[in-house]
Formats: sequence, C-alpha cells, structure tokens
Amino acid sequence: MLSLPTLILLLAAATFGQAHFASNNTAPFQEDPSGGHVGSSYWASPTRPTDAPNSVRCGRDNMNWAAKTDVLKVRPGDTIEFVLTGATLEPWTWDNEDLVQWENCPEGRGACNTRSNNTDKSIWPFKVLHLGSVIMHLSKVPVSQDIHAYDGSGNWVKIYTLGLEIRKDLWPDVVSWLPFNEGKLPPRFIATIPKQTPGGQYLLRVDQSYFGQYDLDPQIYPSCAQIEVVSDVTGDLPEGINIPEAFQKNSPGMKYVQEHWPNGYTYPGGPLWDGEKLEQDYPPHKDLSLEDGPPDLGSA
Repeated sequence: MLSLPTLILLLAAATFGQAHFASNNTAPFQEDPSGGHVGSSYWASPTRPTDAPNSVRCGRDNMNWAAKTDVLKVRPGDTIEFVLTGATLEPWTWDNEDLVQWENCPEGRGACNTRSNNTDKSIWPFKVLHLGSVIMHLSKVPVSQDIHAYDGSGNWVKIYTLGLEIRKDLWPDVVSWLPFNEGKLPPRFIATIPKQTPGGQYLLRVDQSYFGQYDLDPQIYPSCAQIEVVSDVTGDLPEGINIPEAFQKNSPGMKYVQEHWPNGYTYPGGPLWDGEKLEQDYPPHKDLSLEDGPPDLGSA
C-alpha cells in the first residue's frame, strides 16, 4: 500500500456545466464527421453521445495525448482521487500560482486558491455546476497492446458512483445530487481500486453524466488516467459495458423520465463492481407518496 491516503490525479477540466472533465486542452477542435457533432468548440465544451467513440471514452483528442501521459502504479486497495480544475481558468493559466495552488490546500484537497488576489475571497476556485452523478470505470489493456496505444474499445467495469440522495428538507424537490452539493463546495471524488483487481495496465475513466431532459441530448464529461495495478491476482475483470454504446441518449441513466423519477432511475454506466460481485447501480428508494403532505423520507 502507498503511504499517501489518496493518489491525486488532475482532471483537465471541471466545473460541470460551464466547464468539465475533458482530457484535451485544445481549442478549437474538429470532431470526426461520423460522430455527428462537428465544428469548433470551446476547450471545455461538453461531449455528446454522438461524438467520435474515442471522445466519448476518454475525452476529445485524447489519443494525441496518450503517448505523453505518465502511468501511475497502484496496488489493489489503494484510493485514487480525481481533482477538479475549472473552465473559467484555461489550461494555460494553471501554472499561475496566483490563480491555482496545487499543494498545502485545506482539507487535504488537491487544488485551491489561498492568495490575496482571489477577488471573491474563496479558497476554492472550482465548483460543480451540473446535476448528475460522477462515475469511474476501469478498462484493462489487452496483453498484446501498450497502454499508450489502447483506445478503450474493450470492456469497462464501473467501480465508483457518487449520485443522489433524497432529502425531505428540500421538499417538494427532494432530490439532491451529491456532486453538485446545492452549488456549494463539492465533495472529493475518491475511488478505491478493488482488492480483487487483476494485475496489469488499465485506463481509469471518470465522468459526470448530465442526463438529457425534454428530449435534449445528454452531456458527458469524460477523462482518463493511465494506471498499472501491481497485483498477484490474475484473470480478467467481470463483463461490464462498452463505450460509447452504454452512454447513448436512451441508455439507462442517460435520460430523465418524470414518471420514473427517482425510484425508477438507474445510474448510467452499467452495474457497479465491488471486487466480488456486480450489482445493479441505482439510488436508495424512498416513499415518495404525496398523500397527507410531504412524505416521511427518513434520514438522507
């Protein structure tokens, strides 16, 4: 086990709504015409399910950066944290210490701003602006391939979900998305590499999926890290999902349906693997009856 409480990975974007998870820092970009979403765009614009498959898997233009990306060695049971950065702060400003601080941040967080020229006096320059869950997946690199060339076209297994809770204090809109945190300081996004994870190289994908409403296309904000799991465990991951197939407009979790909300809602990205079994990934169910006024929803 590593001595640090978490291994911190930097996302290339992150205020989910005005800026997001994205693994490319290029602007403008040109999507593959076959993806159905073509043209120039802001570097932190959302990815759509109809974009090029590689974009949906790990962010736009990610393969052009893969060969330059370090591989992080971890062991089963280690925790990995993805750190938010902000779209209001373009990537070429991230080395400006008056805007972003990467060390010695309060609460053990990986990014902050404690300097005097922060006009809003907030030590947290990055917030989550979208509703929706944050999820993480692993995809094992085939033995015959190198991680720097692997495009993520294989099997993906979900290992982390931070979704919603039901809060009676928010009645009548009782759904609270934990990543958004009512617009306040977002939680930390920390996943554990399951102890039963076989040794080998992997892509570790993180994403916030903002489900489509009123027939609008959903938005996704993916990014990937390259890791090597050092383990004596052999074999393969259980069967999970393929990307982009699992993140289409009508895929589970990718569309808001009023009559199914929230007890009929399933988080996107397939079942959740705890290292031993795959389980359906959905929010805790609560009694949402409207009889006799606000329901007793119990503790959140």
